[in-house]
This record gives sequence, C-alpha cells and structure tokens, in this order.
Amino acid sequence: MLRPDQLNNLLKRYAQPHRHYHSWPHIEVLLAWFERVKDQLHHREAVQLAIYYHDAIYQVPGPPKTSNEKASAVLLLNELSLTHEPEVLHFAAVMIEATEAHLIPEQLDPDQMNDCALFLDMDLSVLGAEPDIYDRYCEQIRAEYAVIPEELYRPGRAKILAGFLARDQLFFSDHFHLALENQARTNL
Repeated sequence: MLRPDQLNNLLKRYAQPHRHYHSWPHIEVLLAWFERVKDQLHHREAVQLAIYYHDAIYQVPGPPKTSNEKASAVLLLNELSLTHEPEVLHFAAVMIEATEAHLIPEQLDPDQMNDCALFLDMDLSVLGAEPDIYDRYCEQIRAEYAVIPEELYRPGRAKILAGFLARDQLFFSDHFHLALENQARTNL
C-alpha cells in the first residue's frame, strides 16, 4: 500500500504539535472502521489512501489560501504518482476533497458513491461515539483552535454542528446510520 518512506512522512505530519484530534490516532480509528466495512467497498485501495491522506495537511486557525482538503489531495497526488495507478489516486483525491463539506460528489458512479459514503461516515464516526469519547473529541477540537477566542469559537462551532443536525440523516451509509445515528444525534 504505502512504502515505508511514504508512511514515515505521513507519521511526521500527523505528529505536528498543533494537532490534538487530527493526528495519527484518528487515522487508526478510520483504519479500524475500514477493516470492518472493507467487504462493502468496491475501490478499497482508493478508500485506504484517502484515509491515510485526508488530514495530511491540517492548518488552523482561519482559512488558508488553499483548503486543507485540497492541499491534502494535492499532496497525495504528488507523493504517490510514481507508486499508484492514476485512477486510484484520482478517486482518493475526490474523496479527500469531499471531506471539506462532508457531502458525496454528484459526478461519482454508484460504486464510487457507495465507497465515498462509507469513507465520509468513517471520518464522522466520532460524532456517534460513546459520550466520553465524543467529549474528548470536542476538547481536542477546541485545543486545535485554541487561538480563537471563545466568543468566536462557540458560535462558529455551533453552526457547523447544527448543519449536521439539520440533515435528515447524519450518516450516508446504512451501516453507519444504523450503528451510530441515534448516539450522534444525542451527542450533538
């Protein structure tokens, strides 16, 4: 899947001191979910690469010139272009960019939509975690945005979470909807 040097580069990125939630343990959680749902996936390699790279670039606070998601997708394409098939990388990059709005791109075929749904659901699985894990997630996200004053952080964060709550369904796939939807709504 990844060469040792590629994996080491990612480990360094995910170990940056400003990361509290978007660090390697987050990737490990997604990889554990991947193992649980891999039989439902059509493009396993692309999904796995998207997991590894989706938060490879993570800068806070404030909007960077290029979004973290777009920058992470470009990093994947640049770092893996000599070792992976272009169509695999392209789909992985599309899924990474989909994490910006956490919506499934309409141009995907049904198999890709299925895989993207499962990938996005893996990424948001923490919303449906047990309350103590969800609370720790909230603390870690706040730590990542520590330079933002509380009076700006709270309404901004509330708007993001309200957007998820406003959806008819938080999770796109039946697997995650059935397993985590009720707990996620309680947590939010």
